[in-house]
Amino acid sequence: MSAADGMTVELRQDQGERIARMAELQGRSVSAVVQEALDQFLAVSDDEEALAVWRGHLKRIKDRAAAIPGGSRRRTWTREELYDR
Repeated sequence: MSAADGMTVELRQDQGERIARMAELQGRSVSAVVQEALDQFLAVSDDEEALAVWRGHLKRIKDRAAAIPGGSRRRTWTREELYDR
């Protein structure tokens, strides 16, 4: 058993009304609607954490490129120009 077993969450009145209305329209229980909403929220949170990790990697790559002589400059030539030489 975890600490979350049998957890009770208090909702504002407007939230409870909206969730009850959604559940009725969908032919589902209020619990099912709340669980699905939490699953979606947690999935987005996980994605944001993964995105933050990716941004960190990208920053390190850019920092390393900037440390290489000429690494932060953009090239001044095009592929077509190489064939002209």
